[in-house]
Amino acid sequence: MTTAVNLSRGACPRLESQHVRLEAEMAVELYIRVQPTVGTETIQTQAASIYECLGRILAEQGLNRADVLTERLFFADIAAHSNTVKNVRAGFYQDDRDDLPATSFLQQQPAADGRLLELQAYAVHSSSAAQDVEALIGLPAVTSGRRISTAGLSHIYLQNLTGGDDLADDDFRTQCRALFERIRNVLKDHDLPVSQLVRTWIYLRDLEADYDVLNEVRNACFDEWGVTLLPASTGIEGATLPASSRLSADVCIVWGDGLGDIEHMHGESLGDAPAYGSAFSRGLRVPRSDRTVLYVSGTASIDTAGNVVHVGDARGQCHRMLDNVDALLRPHAATLADTVHAVTYLKERDFLPIFQQACEERGVPRDLLNTVVVADVCRPDWLCEIELTAVLPAT
Repeated sequence: MTTAVNLSRGACPRLESQHVRLEAEMAVELYIRVQPTVGTETIQTQAASIYECLGRILAEQGLNRADVLTERLFFADIAAHSNTVKNVRAGFYQDDRDDLPATSFLQQQPAADGRLLELQAYAVHSSSAAQDVEALIGLPAVTSGRRISTAGLSHIYLQNLTGGDDLADDDFRTQCRALFERIRNVLKDHDLPVSQLVRTWIYLRDLEADYDVLNEVRNACFDEWGVTLLPASTGIEGATLPASSRLSADVCIVWGDGLGDIEHMHGESLGDAPAYGSAFSRGLRVPRSDRTVLYVSGTASIDTAGNVVHVGDARGQCHRMLDNVDALLRPHAATLADTVHAVTYLKERDFLPIFQQACEERGVPRDLLNTVVVADVCRPDWLCEIELTAVLPAT
């Protein structure tokens, strides 16, 4: 029997916090975005305001701090601010759980003025005793992972995955190969084929220098492993911890009896990435018994031949980027209004009002749960990129 998923949204008046609530038969899921309160100036006060707001949202929605499964923290200055934020997080969670959520720490400056930090979080609360959450072991020291299983479906979330613990003398290629081998080992540990790897986010400290090598290593690994169902992916600038790590990744793996046939997504206005040497899909459609999830890869201003469109024109690129997202969603009867979370990457902070104006002109929902950060995009001429996850009723 197919069960329904109900989706609702909430936000504070100034959009400093937003959440999307999904209600299924046995669980409530929350996607949450929090910015620091206006008027807070130091990293201590901004981090404190973010976690105070997170606690308030969880309480208002009937969840608790132990239900937070993953976090992604976006820093203006990760080297200077990460220890302060870690202390605030530890204090927030210490009375409610034995471990912290699986978390990524990213040097990706929030685009809004005065923001030193921003948070995206994902929380799940189940009314069923059948739900099981397990912390993964045997990962690099800075990496955290969770496996959650309920109602015939399991997910693994790996956050801040690196190529290992002792990275000081490793070049990028060595670290990159080790990172993909670690993904493969997690799949092997759970007796899963690589086809269950549905989403990757890959962050490169020096995108311009290392992106081509990332493609070479990823292509080689997927060829060796016989991968034909390519995951949705984002490859973007983003430093992490430790400082010796030249790249990191977040990973989503899904499997179980409640899963249908996973399919690649295509759009009429943009070509497929493998056509120009990148082993990822434009997106994946993942049908479940209670919903269909669309994982849309990082999408920029590109045409069907793989060329950059509107070189040097930020406004034109924002519109083409959104055109391409629409083209990926449309065949599945989806729109941006079905998004549960998104991240937009701008090459320069000055592009923020241009992006906001483009969204206004196109009628993009104002309450879209979208974190906007400053990060370099994988081609010199690209000025912006967006990624998202959308949820639709089961078909």
